[in-house]
Amino acid sequence: MRFTIGVDVGGSSIKGALLLDGKIIKTASFSISGNKTFDESFAGLQNVIDQLYFQNVEKIGIVTTGVVDPNEGVVLFSVNIQGWSGARLKERVQKKYHVPTYVENDAIGALIAEASCYPDLKNITMLTFGTGVGGASLIDGKISRNPAHAWGARSIVPSGRMGKFGEAGSAEMYLSATALKKDASSFFHKRMRTKEIIQCFKRQDPIAVKVMEKYAKRLESFLLLIEKEIHPELIILGGGLMEATEAIRPLIKIPEEKYAFAHYGNKAGIVGASMLPYEVK
Repeated sequence: MRFTIGVDVGGSSIKGALLLDGKIIKTASFSISGNKTFDESFAGLQNVIDQLYFQNVEKIGIVTTGVVDPNEGVVLFSVNIQGWSGARLKERVQKKYHVPTYVENDAIGALIAEASCYPDLKNITMLTFGTGVGGASLIDGKISRNPAHAWGARSIVPSGRMGKFGEAGSAEMYLSATALKKDASSFFHKRMRTKEIIQCFKRQDPIAVKVMEKYAKRLESFLLLIEKEIHPELIILGGGLMEATEAIRPLIKIPEEKYAFAHYGNKAGIVGASMLPYEVK
């Protein structure tokens, strides 16, 4: 029996699980916000690990928002968590828990988990839609480290909104849950939560329908951009926002065989973290 811990550090929460031979047997979470200090966010990470750790744990895998050096286990750059840039997560976690620790980007972690469900496919792109938008691609069986394949930073609306990271009109600025809530709130003239938007859409509220159709059109443009550039065999849609599959699936007009929703759902990052190290060179 092999016990491992997988942790997914996102822009609004830290989620983790204890896994036994790859199966989740216990979960833990901790809410954070992007404006917390590094010490507060790291304390949240430690809180999650503490809830899961015991002496038989053999390794800890962490996936996190931002640009990561997996060899050193360092977050090189992050816009979604204040003070996270430069965080030496591997060193700090390994020193405290005395077990091998591995760190990777969250979209790559989700890709690792989901690609394991399609062992015969060598060209897969994983997209995650949460507080931000992440993306990673498996090309000829290897994870691409090309910055152009950090898909959330790529422009889908020419001369559009400018964020802290990426091109003007990036996918992150238009397809994240944050962006969806912003767009919906401007139409409804009140602050909207993602679940409210989806519920209104399911009731066929005309404003919600308009918001979601606009979102779906941009999502389709995003998928076509990826298809045109690298021709993946499959594009997988994951992250918290994509758990509303029954609302989003009917709005996507590209052929169904070209995409799939994440098998592990919003736990793909956790599962991928538990599989680290992977292609660390």
